[in-house]
Amino acid sequence: INAEYMGAALYVTIWFRANLDFIPYLAFSTDSKIGRSFIFTFLVRFGNWILIFTNFIPISLLVSLEMVKFAQANLIMADEKMEAKTEGGNISANVQTSSLNEELGQVKYIFTDKTGTLTMNKMEFRYIFAADESYGEGDLVNDKSRSPDELPNVNFTDEDFARTLSETSEKASKLKDALIHLSLCHTAITEKKEAETEYNASSQDELAFLYFAKKYGAVFEGKANEVMTITVDGKSMGHRVLDQIEFNSDRKRMSIILQNETTGKISLYIKGADSVMFPRLKDQNSSSAKRAGEALHRYSVQGLRTLVLGIRHFEKSEADEYLSLLRDAKASIEGRVEKINEVAEKIERDLEFVGATAIEDR
Repeated sequence: INAEYMGAALYVTIWFRANLDFIPYLAFSTDSKIGRSFIFTFLVRFGNWILIFTNFIPISLLVSLEMVKFAQANLIMADEKMEAKTEGGNISANVQTSSLNEELGQVKYIFTDKTGTLTMNKMEFRYIFAADESYGEGDLVNDKSRSPDELPNVNFTDEDFARTLSETSEKASKLKDALIHLSLCHTAITEKKEAETEYNASSQDELAFLYFAKKYGAVFEGKANEVMTITVDGKSMGHRVLDQIEFNSDRKRMSIILQNETTGKISLYIKGADSVMFPRLKDQNSSSAKRAGEALHRYSVQGLRTLVLGIRHFEKSEADEYLSLLRDAKASIEGRVEKINEVAEKIERDLEFVGATAIEDR
């Protein structure tokens, strides 16, 4: 190719010098450097040809490249190290585009949070920490041995949990409080299908919480006229929704303010990441909080998604004041998000620790 450039440049240089007097429209003077110097003219023309031919690629080269890409795609699909090992057998890599090898060659670092792309995006409840104990240490149930009657989104076995829950003790009461919290602090809705009640939620995490609570006797029956109804040990309980502060990536938590229809007690139910929940606890240095932190660390090391559960009880006058501030903040046109966050900071503090959960993103 370089010989072609040089030959073309030499031809144009000779022709240019021989016809300089006949191309006045190019406005070159015989006294100029390009008119006098043969070497200078040759170098300029050589550069011109390089620029012209830079964008030309032989057709045969394109065909060769596609053949190489096709061969490399087959090597990727045949590579055993690229296979995904599943219970149903190994799944080999599937190349959907011939340019995949070029794109993979540009990858230097991979950052992932597991969700969706590397997993089935199926959440399963695995552990709960409540009443100063961690539960869920039993054998896991795989998909093949799972009974059709078992609740979805739950892979939790612990005989101690079920046994303690059946007792009449302070520890059993705390476990029930955690289950009630899971059945109330969410945004899910119910759907009746034949004799069964199914849950629909924007978050798979909430489905795991609801089905776990249902498995152990705290059943969310549905929401009507702003009243959430749950059944605990066969006894129906109604909680009126007074307000709710939604989850977002900055807050890393969501909360809901409920009034017990039977007792009239007003409470804030809240769940969120440990990094934002522990600083809001009334007693951050309690033994229960420290044990919970250790348990959460163990869960996180296993790659599980963890949340901390908290609660705060209000006097009627105090609740009315906060609810008024929250309504005004939500009605604001300017700086609405900032005002809601300011009110949330006042409400979501002095929390009592209820428990912590761990969910596996399969």
